[in-house]
Amino acid sequence: TRRVSCHLWSAHAARSVAMSVTDASLTFCFEVLTDIAFVPPLMIMHRYRRHFELYIGVFQLTTGFLYNFCNALQMNVFLTELQWHALNNILTTTYFLLLLIHLQANSNPTVDIVLRYAAFTAVWIAQIKDEYWNPYYTALVVIAFCMMPVCKFCGAMRLPPYNTEKLLKGFVAGVASAVCFIVGLDDQVDPFRLFHGLSQALVGLALFFLWQLVPLHE
Repeated sequence: TRRVSCHLWSAHAARSVAMSVTDASLTFCFEVLTDIAFVPPLMIMHRYRRHFELYIGVFQLTTGFLYNFCNALQMNVFLTELQWHALNNILTTTYFLLLLIHLQANSNPTVDIVLRYAAFTAVWIAQIKDEYWNPYYTALVVIAFCMMPVCKFCGAMRLPPYNTEKLLKGFVAGVASAVCFIVGLDDQVDPFRLFHGLSQALVGLALFFLWQLVPLHE
């Protein structure tokens, strides 16, 4: 009886280990490998010679990869998972604001330079005030920068010089990403982070199109 029990326990333990390895592998694939989708937008930034945006984008990609890596394999890499997550929140929000600045199509490069540093500084301070996880002050910063391109083009009484085809593609990819992100918030529905990975891939696709909205000469 003891031998049978030992064999059953060993078989159960082996199955549990195999399932854990399989679960970790699937989570790793869906959560970590989809970070590759953020590389093509970085290539667009390099082509536009947006060096500060490229720096923030590379830093955002790195922190996102390390956060997802720690989350998928349940381990720490120099910093904890939460610390990488907090850094990634700052950089992701800054990244979005830099896109909004780019979409203003400012003819004066000095204006862009000032706005870029202001965006990074404001997000950093707001995130500290929000203790990284509350959205209040960070949301105010985001709203302020969202209003800038709207006010600029409404005040000038002209349409922005956007590529409408890329705008449509970027919008569709962004909406699809938001849907996947919301679905992925439920761990019961998305235990292996499949929808989280799809959301990341679609964000990368949206950014690829949105960074090309403004013609290169603008």
